[in-house]
Amino acid sequence: METPDIVPEAPQSASSVSYANRTSPAAAAAAAEYDDLPDKLFNDSLATGFNVPLLKREKPEHREMLLLKLQGYTNIEIARMMGVQPVTVGYVMRQPWARLRLIQMIQERGLVGVDNLLRSEVVPSILTLAEVRDDPDARKGDRVTAARVLMEQWLGKPLARVESAEVAVSTDIATLSRQLEELKQEEAHLKQN
Repeated sequence: METPDIVPEAPQSASSVSYANRTSPAAAAAAAEYDDLPDKLFNDSLATGFNVPLLKREKPEHREMLLLKLQGYTNIEIARMMGVQPVTVGYVMRQPWARLRLIQMIQERGLVGVDNLLRSEVVPSILTLAEVRDDPDARKGDRVTAARVLMEQWLGKPLARVESAEVAVSTDIATLSRQLEELKQEEAHLKQN
């Protein structure tokens, strides 16, 4: 399978040029439509900071990549199944039209699609945690945190011991006044020492 047709662009900083100024009107409209979706991916915006080469057109194999993603496969698994490089799958998944279509497909399929998508991210997340844990150049605190998270995912969080004691609480005014006076005397005594 050939690599996707990519629109050549001059290298530009994502922060210095807006999405609409760097792309076709159709792509800018798709990005704006995606950014207005109430169900868009969390903290995801295509209108600003978009720095991915744009595909000239959608091909059937691109749609197949989206369907596989929806079924819970990772980019690496999709690439192996389709005979392309993982970066190719990544490019497709970051296209404005692809993100719009993915959200539409998730909405059409309901929570099953979301569940499959989240399941596909479990293995890469665990591998990332293992990489941090095993990286001798990582901060010790990060390594410990990664190790703890890995253990908790398998064993569950340790039970927290909670102790409670019954304390008699008086609602009698005379008793409360006497206790208050004792506390004031103790405070005065501590201030003198």
